[in-house]
Amino acid sequence: MGERGLIMSIKPHRGGAETRSSAYHVAIAALSLLTLAFSLLWAVVMPPFTGPDEYAHYNSVTRLVAGDGWPRPYDARIEKSTIQAVAESGGSYLDQRLEVLPDPADRALLLQGDDWERQARDQMVQHPPLYYGAVAAVVWAAGGEELRWDQAQMIMRSMSALMLACSIPFVVGIARRVTSSRVAGLVGGAAVLLVPYFTNSGGFVNNDNLL
Repeated sequence: MGERGLIMSIKPHRGGAETRSSAYHVAIAALSLLTLAFSLLWAVVMPPFTGPDEYAHYNSVTRLVAGDGWPRPYDARIEKSTIQAVAESGGSYLDQRLEVLPDPADRALLLQGDDWERQARDQMVQHPPLYYGAVAAVVWAAGGEELRWDQAQMIMRSMSALMLACSIPFVVGIARRVTSSRVAGLVGGAAVLLVPYFTNSGGFVNNDNLL
């Protein structure tokens, strides 16, 4: 076989490999977008502060938006603005609640809070601050203290959803490396969507979405 014939025989093989590689990466992107969509759906339909310790995660983000830094464990308190947000959402904090809830348009701004008497410690400062710092930076860029607390919380939840969606390529990659199969990798990436709490957690303010 001449040199030209050899080159022509190789080209279709390369084209097929490139097509399979392109389809593989498109499938990863599709799984990531699907994860993002499901997580955002949870973020929209779930009432405020119904996620695990969501008020405390929210509190740590708002403290950074306010410029109060990252205190030592047991020095941090649940901010009055956080208690205000929980109360306006219809919840209670240490038996403190509002008798009349404001209309959504009249809800407090992110850093506003009444003179609530009881403030417990914020245990979330025992965690690494990377998640909270990243989310706080986005909230600050979107308007910071000029946002209502519900608007800010939706931004926080959306960031959690985005972080969770970004984990899918890693899940697929790990499954592919273990099995040496692209198909198995994609199956592994799709399988996590069958776990109900996976995308549910992406709809809450929660540092687990970065971990």
